[in-house]
Amino acid sequence: MKQDEIDALFDFNMEVINMMNVGAGSMIKALVMAVSDPRNGPTHIRLKNPEEYRVEYEVLEGKSGRVAGVADLLGIQHGEGWLEVRH
Repeated sequence: MKQDEIDALFDFNMEVINMMNVGAGSMIKALVMAVSDPRNGPTHIRLKNPEEYRVEYEVLEGKSGRVAGVADLLGIQHGEGWLEVRH
């Protein structure tokens, strides 16, 4: 992805996160930042369909397994295309 596309995706994801519970959104933001870190071979995801503690996502570029790995480290429940912060 080009840098302007990455920037636009980040802005979009922050809008989605702002529709979530503040604490849950903070955890999801941490996940988005961690998986997109260029030092680790970035994985870019697009968030969608936010609920208070749950959000769906799609991997646009990179390794989908990174999302699950980071979610496990952060204690975020996950499945095929969804993330949920425990509350």
